[in-house]
Amino acid sequence: MLSTFTSPTTAIAHLPLALRAWIGRLVARPAPSSATYALSRGAIFTLARPQGQCVECLSGCLWITLDFDARDFIIEASESFVPDRDQRTLVLALEASQFRVVPTAA
Repeated sequence: MLSTFTSPTTAIAHLPLALRAWIGRLVARPAPSSATYALSRGAIFTLARPQGQCVECLSGCLWITLDFDARDFIIEASESFVPDRDQRTLVLALEASQFRVVPTAA
């Protein structure tokens, strides 16, 4: 008999810990008004709605791509990236990196 789950959270709770951790890295999450993040090599951070936000690389090297956009961007320490459209944005660490997401100047 197939079991049914009442919510995605309940469904994820039944998965093995390693799989839950991997899914957690892929889940879109909105960035707060200003936050600093650290990613290990190969880790992915998702900005669900990046409009009005800037990604500033503090250390390391980041590869950035937007959904439905053929362009890719690579930024290194002291460089920044401002998405020109409000598409989900993936930030992948090409090496251990630190970056922050801040609001763009109005």
